[in-house]
Parts: sequence; C-alpha cells; structure tokens
Amino acid sequence: MEPEKSDVHYDIAMILSGPEPQRTIFEKILLEQAYKSTQKIIVVQGLPGAEKISKTKNQITLVNYLDAKELNKVICGSSLVISRSGYTSVMDYARLNTRAVLVPTPGQPEQEYLAKYLSEQKYFMSAPQTNFSLEKVLEKSETFPFRPLKFPFDLYKAFIHDLRQKKDSPLHIQQ
Repeated sequence: MEPEKSDVHYDIAMILSGPEPQRTIFEKILLEQAYKSTQKIIVVQGLPGAEKISKTKNQITLVNYLDAKELNKVICGSSLVISRSGYTSVMDYARLNTRAVLVPTPGQPEQEYLAKYLSEQKYFMSAPQTNFSLEKVLEKSETFPFRPLKFPFDLYKAFIHDLRQKKDSPLHIQQ
C-alpha cells in the first residue's frame, strides 16, 4: 500500500480480521466499548463474504469490509488504528507510517511475539485482547513514543528484477 491522501477522518479505525471465533469475540469487545466512547470511530468488520453494508449510529460507522483502496484511505485518514498484529497488517501500517495498537489473536504465538517485539521497539503499541480497555489504550497512546519504522520498502523490486534475469528462475522472462 502506498500512502494516499484521504478526505475521510476518524479518531480511531478498528480493523477486524482473523479466525473465528476470535474475530467475533474481539468485535464484541470493541463495539461494546466503542459505543460508550465520544470518539469518531469506523469499525471494519472483516466480513468480505457478506453484502457490503455501511451503517452509522452516533459517532460509529460499521462497515462489513473495504477493498484495498478504501481501506488505505481509512487507515491514512485515522489518527489511530486498532487491529490484529498479523504480518501483512503490520507491514501496511509501517509503510503508511500509521499509529497503531496491535492486539494479537489469542493462541497465535507469532502474532503475540510480533506485537510484543514491535511495542518494545516503540514502532507500535500492543494490548492483549483479555481485559482490553479502549479507555486505557487511548490514554496510553497519547504518551506512547511511536517511532516510524525506517525500512527500504522498495528493496524487493531489485530482488525480483534479479530473479527475472536468471535463466533458471521460475520468474525468468524470455526476451
């Protein structure tokens, strides 16, 4: 994802994903607390198989899913993102220089490790799903020293180019 100027603005984007039943459990936790908040919030439910529906109640917008371009705009137009700590999500947030709170999926040790490590490095905040408190997360995010993740994101292009030049590579292109 490339950063994209966004005309939308939310205080918080809550992006849900992952295996059931944990996706639904996390959604219930977030929605219960979001409806008590005064923040302008969008909740992307991560339900791509469902009919695309968007509902707004008070300050909460609920969307079944967004395509990549729409999601990019929401992420870029949000002050804070709360989501799982999956590798692809983390890389998107790093690329977009997003302030994010990573909530690992319980029972997913790779997500737990990634969220903890990235929080220790001050790239992203981390919070467990168990006893998740939106109020405490927002309070802590005000003083958390988010650091941009400096990474040469275009490095893969040279690697792919080199692979395409090698005759024994499956990516080789005949000239």
